This record gives sequence, C-alpha cells and structure tokens, in this order.
Amino acid sequence: MLRSEGLCPLTPEEAVLMLDALGFNLTRENLLSSAKLEPFKKFSSQLVAMDFISCTAVDAFAMTDSGSQLSSLKSRHRIYYGGGRMPTIRPNK
Repeated sequence: MLRSEGLCPLTPEEAVLMLDALGFNLTRENLLSSAKLEPFKKFSSQLVAMDFISCTAVDAFAMTDSGSQLSSLKSRHRIYYGGGRMPTIRPNK
C-alpha cells in the first residue's frame, strides 16, 4: 500500500537505474579495487563509513530514502561544505 503511494524509499536497484539514467556512476567499487575493499567486507560499520566518504567524493548525491541518518547527514554536509556546487537529488518517489 505505501509503495503504491510513493511513501517507500527507492530500492538499491531503482536508485542505481535513476543515477545511471542521469549520467552518474561513481560507487565505492569505482573508488577502490576489490582487493582494497576485501578487508572491510566483514565490518558493516566500516562499509558505512566508506559509503559516507564516497558520497563526499561524488558529483551528485541522491537521497533515496525518507531521511535516514546517513542521508540527512550527507545532504547537509554537501550543502555546508559544497557551497551550493554539490547537488543532492531528492527524487519524487
């Protein structure tokens, strides 16, 4: 029910399709090789930290949920430190 009303966050696949359609394709896998990522794969908190860092390095950030801590913090970080030059995409779900 919530999904049909647009109240659910985008799935990871939907987010990737949207960003790809807009021409953005930077992920943590593009920033680091598989060998360098391997030691972090057992630690979810470290992967979240890597996601935060990769969100800092990207040209555009898409908020695909309704304001999780990571999305809210990253969006505000991009506004404050980006001087208006680091867009945050907020898709109409």
